[in-house]
Amino acid sequence: QGVPVAYYSMEMARTSVARRQLSTLSGVGERAMRTGQVADAEIGALLNSINKLSCAYSFFISDDRHWTTSSLRADLSRLMAEHGVRVFVLDYMEKLKDPWHGQEDYGRTAMLSDRITDIAYDLGVHALVIQRMTKSGFAAHTAGAEHMSGSSQLIHDGDIVGVLNEFTPVDEAEKHSVSAEEIKNLRTLTFAKLREEAPRRHVHLVQRPGIPAFADWARPTISLEDV
Repeated sequence: QGVPVAYYSMEMARTSVARRQLSTLSGVGERAMRTGQVADAEIGALLNSINKLSCAYSFFISDDRHWTTSSLRADLSRLMAEHGVRVFVLDYMEKLKDPWHGQEDYGRTAMLSDRITDIAYDLGVHALVIQRMTKSGFAAHTAGAEHMSGSSQLIHDGDIVGVLNEFTPVDEAEKHSVSAEEIKNLRTLTFAKLREEAPRRHVHLVQRPGIPAFADWARPTISLEDV
């Protein structure tokens, strides 16, 4: 919060990205904003969130689909100089348009990962890079780092690597603490790689009703004796 962020969306229009951010901040449903059916009681929260997103949060969105790592570096340098940007999000890496004349996709992925790592290191910025899964990863109930599309160089280059999965209980108590209906809205963020001091390798998240965002899940208090 308060840190200027650059968001490079190479699939979704920036109006859609902004609408999702506003929905997350305000609690107003994205569908209500899209259709103009915002309740009078929600207008204040929506206006307040617009002010936060445009002023307090310093959130810069690009939906240009023609970025290369070279043009990305130049744009980040400009945003750093003009607005103090210190974090960027890239959604997603394989959409970058850097020329590649090899035959294997993993070679191109390794090249892009190496170049993104250089940008973050050279400019002193933090990068959140989104990468797609392989077909086997989509089919798996619990995907891991081995299911990331492209080269293993991605795992080597990342400081933290996380995979969003279906809800994956970590013990028997957790397995029996939620109903099948509740599980539909739960996801597990599994860290395939993290810093040693990180306390948890699994974080359970719950989708907020009507909002394109997740929140921390409060695990119900339950004893195995109750199961």
